[in-house]
Amino acid sequence: MLQTLSVTVIVRRDKVNTNTPKKATEVSPPAASKPSEIVLDGSSLPCKKSHWRRLCMVVDTWQECKDVTQFAMAENKQRKVDRKGAVTKKLNQTQWKELKARLLSEGAKKKFKKKKLKTVVKAWIVYPELRGEIPEQWRQVVSALEKT
Repeated sequence: MLQTLSVTVIVRRDKVNTNTPKKATEVSPPAASKPSEIVLDGSSLPCKKSHWRRLCMVVDTWQECKDVTQFAMAENKQRKVDRKGAVTKKLNQTQWKELKARLLSEGAKKKFKKKKLKTVVKAWIVYPELRGEIPEQWRQVVSALEKT
């Protein structure tokens, strides 16, 4: 069975060494003039819908600070045994350590903003390279992933 892989390459000009000759040509995707014009189909989504449903099922059950801490500890054990079965399987080791530290610090607080934390965790797992920042097209991505 063949699977199609979609890859996005981001080139930062401030990190490019100008002394070396350029070997690859830069191709930029067509830019949408408005965020509402972004078209997200099955091939351009950041994760599978089944993974999104599983992530939402876990994160949306958090009601108290201890639930966040329990998730971090259980997920840590799961990653040690079978990383492919973990909800956070897209994260590499350093990304997971950062997320776990944030979850444990939030779990230690008496009160936390549930909705904000849930959104940040979902965004972190779906877009690990952004490290918890919510992308501009987040609402469109969520609506596309929640369509059945």
